Amino acid sequence: MQATHTPGYRWSVFYNNDHFSSGYHSSKGPSANLTKIPVVICIDVEPDDRRIDPDERKPWLGFEVAHKFFNELRLRLKAATGSPVHFTWFYRMDPQIARTYGSPAWVANFYSPLIQQLKREGDAFGLHTHPWRWDETSNEWVSDMADQEWVDQCIRMAFRTFRESFGEPCLYSRFGDRWMNNATFALVEKLGARFELTLEPGLSGGPFDKPYFGSLADYRQVPRFPFRPSRKDFRVHGSFLKRRLWAIPLSAGSTNWLPETSSSAETGTESGDAECQEAHDSGVSDQNLEGYLDVVDSQYIAGWAYDRSKPDATLDLEIFDGEKWLATARAGTFRSDLLEAGKGDGKHYFNIPVPSWMKDGTSHLIRAKVAGTGFYLSNSPKVLICDKDDGSDEDIALNLSLDTWLQCRIIDTILSSEGNRYLAMVVRSEAGADPIQFSNMEQTCDHLLRHPLIGQIAFVTPDQVIKRML
Repeated sequence: MQATHTPGYRWSVFYNNDHFSSGYHSSKGPSANLTKIPVVICIDVEPDDRRIDPDERKPWLGFEVAHKFFNELRLRLKAATGSPVHFTWFYRMDPQIARTYGSPAWVANFYSPLIQQLKREGDAFGLHTHPWRWDETSNEWVSDMADQEWVDQCIRMAFRTFRESFGEPCLYSRFGDRWMNNATFALVEKLGARFELTLEPGLSGGPFDKPYFGSLADYRQVPRFPFRPSRKDFRVHGSFLKRRLWAIPLSAGSTNWLPETSSSAETGTESGDAECQEAHDSGVSDQNLEGYLDVVDSQYIAGWAYDRSKPDATLDLEIFDGEKWLATARAGTFRSDLLEAGKGDGKHYFNIPVPSWMKDGTSHLIRAKVAGTGFYLSNSPKVLICDKDDGSDEDIALNLSLDTWLQCRIIDTILSSEGNRYLAMVVRSEAGADPIQFSNMEQTCDHLLRHPLIGQIAFVTPDQVIKRML
């Protein structure tokens, strides 16, 4: 597939001392308001299954759904922000794709019409490379990150295929499974990448379990802002003038939280936003409500809530430890058993992680009730007793398809921080083919749309993040 540039746009690459920028820019000026908070959404475009059948060329249904979802979201975000909206799509073009689909360029060829539409919208394209290798002995895929020669082969194939498919070098790169090392970082840079978006700050690293081979580096000291990495260690800031490749870490936050700093996952306030309050005031009757507190253990507080009079309505749940308010969670995640049981559209599930401070060996009486009502979920209260925790919870990166409550809390924390703010978040295209992941993605994107700072946000490509923050 040959690249076709959008009329009225030009591909620009310019250097100004240490400043680098590239991407689609309107000939009438920059594509994003540089006074706004930059947000990058990375979409990894790949098969719906990781360990795919090498003899079956299944279409990537998740990508098809994600393409539709993000193009519709683009219109809503543009109206809310008053700025153009651009996403960054990272394509698989590595040996696993070549062996299964007959060519590493399969996605560019098979989905050419969809990709051309994204190109016309001014979205950025990059590579998402995985080192999956078919093991003839075990007759299965293994992800071999321990063999640098194999990793290099995967990287080179992907970059060569990208140039042949799109008629231009690949400037944006994300390696699979958060993995990176110095040799791979240097090769990606040598092959022309200028923005690397693999790193997830806060991870402690260590060896992978099979079928993965190799180890993940310790990312606990990785900066939480874009930086020019050291040539000796890609995880730390190096000389600003000696490297052309920027590392843009994904935004990350702690799985821990405190009740006095918690906020509604969907509203940003303890008491709920105007939309939710209006729903409560409009007459949610206790007699029409039902729900169940399913799980209270060392990992999660989870359950579901449903309004029989409004089958597709989403309810907020207030969570208490005895009489102490803990958090508000929106019951909006899909669960197939709820749909099968006739509970509206099935999107009535919630879950929040149990923080370290509650893992103290003492008894906590967990209660959950529908916000704005006197209705408590069945099986509530429920006793929580956890062994003492060492407080070593790792941070997690922003992933649109993961647990909504925690993702939205991390977003709120970052957007309310001081100084240069940015958000870099990711989602695998497989989320489009998975109802649970898709409903999480919907909820998190809706949260962004309703955020009080939405008018101060611009959804941009990675190069625009650098231009905004320099």
